[in-house]
Amino acid sequence: MKLNIQPDSPVAIYTQLVRQFRDKIESGEWRPGARVPSEVELAKENGISRGTVRQALMRLQNDGLLERTPGKGTFVASRTPVAHMLIGVVLPYERDMLTLEILVGSEKAARQEGYHVIYAATHDD
Repeated sequence: MKLNIQPDSPVAIYTQLVRQFRDKIESGEWRPGARVPSEVELAKENGISRGTVRQALMRLQNDGLLERTPGKGTFVASRTPVAHMLIGVVLPYERDMLTLEILVGSEKAARQEGYHVIYAATHDD
């Protein structure tokens, strides 16, 4: 499986892998229970170290998206956990541009890591 790896990017290669694998899981390209290509296959086909691939797969395992079974391989988790991938933010109602920019930036950063953000505003009524 050929991946879009940018070695000159300031983003670490394992982080690029985590994002691409997470996208495949969330889009349904990798279905629950499906076997993921092996560390060796992914490393060889993409010209990267097996350790880098292992680091990305372990991160997704820790996030509950993958299940790893020694001797059998790595599989997409049967249920993708959503609860710990959700961030809720409640702020006082503000109309200033700085608050909006902070919200947009934080949501973008969270989304890049696979989190979903829910915002709510309090009102003084």
